[in-house]
Amino acid sequence: MLKLDLLAGRFRAPRFFSANRALVLLAMWMLFEGAQAGNDAQPRLAAQTSTPNPTTEASNSPSEMNGFIVVLEDEVRDMPNSRIKWNTHWTLCWDEFSNALAYQIETMTGEGKSPHLITQQHKCKRIEVASGENKASLGLVSRDLQIALQSGQLAYRVRAVLPGEHNSPWSAYFAVGRVEPLPAWQGAAGG
Repeated sequence: MLKLDLLAGRFRAPRFFSANRALVLLAMWMLFEGAQAGNDAQPRLAAQTSTPNPTTEASNSPSEMNGFIVVLEDEVRDMPNSRIKWNTHWTLCWDEFSNALAYQIETMTGEGKSPHLITQQHKCKRIEVASGENKASLGLVSRDLQIALQSGQLAYRVRAVLPGEHNSPWSAYFAVGRVEPLPAWQGAAGG
């Protein structure tokens, strides 16, 4: 059991619980719980588990973005002295939208929506979510932790840019590092 000495302003942890580990666990908890004080109008980047329902996606009207595929890819390169250098990339792709001139991607962080939209012609967004260099025998050290931290801090949603200065509705948010959308955010985010 942890002992808090509030009067002296000190935190005492048992010997097996290092201060660094406590800070990492606290940061992860804050990220996953979407620690934002008093701003419920903004969607939070909280860890949620949701599996897309194929029947719902199939019933979407043609004016909505469809066919999202999210992939985590590991790339491992052998290095001298039995070491490896590795990266993990998160890729979000979607079906081509009829009559789309381009696609806009909105970035959401723990601080809120970015005012700057990414506009691109291609149908995928790819970013590095984890990397490292270590002994090959250790595998991909801290990969899952690095991905979990990204998942708690960063998400994207997509819409098509149409002729006549029109846009399709926004997609659901996709948390970076996760392989499913967060559909609960779709209505809460507005847009």
